Amino acid sequence: MDSHDLAELLTGLASRFNNLMIATTGETSRQCGDLQDKLAGQAMAAIACDLDHAASAYADAVAALRGASQAADDAEKALAASGKSIEFVAKAIQLASRASVLAASVLA
Repeated sequence: MDSHDLAELLTGLASRFNNLMIATTGETSRQCGDLQDKLAGQAMAAIACDLDHAASAYADAVAALRGASQAADDAEKALAASGKSIEFVAKAIQLASRASVLAASVLA
């Protein structure tokens, strides 16, 4: 793990939620768009900060972002393959929201 992991994961997750925003409608699309905006802003903040990548809070945020990224990938696959896709998108939104809170604590 290095000091760029947080910024890269935030950027990647923001991109995934942009894709989910486009692929969904209504409230779900709005939630995905809100998360995309929040994550993109945090990515910019992470690029500008000198972060301690050895801190446990940093490691926790990186782990949460990796989990949220996998959930977002699963949601995109489910949208393409299943009628239950909204459940996957809701799970991805929940995980990304938690990951964003952890990232915010590192950036504070």
